[in-house]
Amino acid sequence: MTLTKLRKILDKISQCVKDNAVFIRKITESDNQNKFFTKTQEIYDLTNELYYLVPQQGFSSITKIRPINDEESIKAWRTKILDIKNLEVINRILAGSQLEPSTTHPLQYIYNSLNCEITRLEKNDLLAQYLIRGMHSAAPHVPISAIYRLNNHSPVPARKGEKQLLYHGITTGPCSAS
Repeated sequence: MTLTKLRKILDKISQCVKDNAVFIRKITESDNQNKFFTKTQEIYDLTNELYYLVPQQGFSSITKIRPINDEESIKAWRTKILDIKNLEVINRILAGSQLEPSTTHPLQYIYNSLNCEITRLEKNDLLAQYLIRGMHSAAPHVPISAIYRLNNHSPVPARKGEKQLLYHGITTGPCSAS
């Protein structure tokens, strides 16, 4: 199965749905009725092919499948395909991290694969103070042993005016050492 094939099938379904939207407006003409039914059958066939390539949980031979015949369903399937692609990348990175565990820690391999750098922030750092204040207001009883900054040196620039500040607690593992 290739993701390219899935995308092409989905693109064909999308085009059929758009064509049917045009035909349905003038359904009273017999030529448009025939075109509508032909495109609908093509949607059913392509939907079958898609379900064959990406089996669904709980699907059996007697289960009635819902055709992918509207933009919302197409959008949901595009998201599924993107998720499959992301899982494929993650799987390859994790498999690579197990190649030489004696020379490179798996987490270090993953950070290097993602072109990321992890550094520890000092408690007097302005960002660290901001995070500590936020964490203490959210959960005052949780001790903070260390704060780490994850820098992604990706060539993709951040969108203008859009910033994210994420934090979470780590209680075990190599990142929790003080």
